[in-house]
Amino acid sequence: MKWVLKEMSSLKRIIPIVITIVVCVYLFVYAVMTLKGMSLSEPLGIKLFMLSIGAISIGVMFAMVIALFRRLREIKEEEDDDISKY
Repeated sequence: MKWVLKEMSSLKRIIPIVITIVVCVYLFVYAVMTLKGMSLSEPLGIKLFMLSIGAISIGVMFAMVIALFRRLREIKEEEDDDISKY
């Protein structure tokens, strides 16, 4: 029974990490492609729009990483609470 609980505990940690990595890679590729797609001949408004889209993507990446660390801390605290019950 302890093995099953330990396995579930590790899954609770692995799944958020995997999801965060996948989303961050997607957002990074999206930001790079957006910024790389800018050319010097485009009007200033379009350059600013594409730059803001790239910056928002990078900001969401950082927010995802912060949320991951908070979630991992929350999972650890749940485990500590569960252990203290017994």
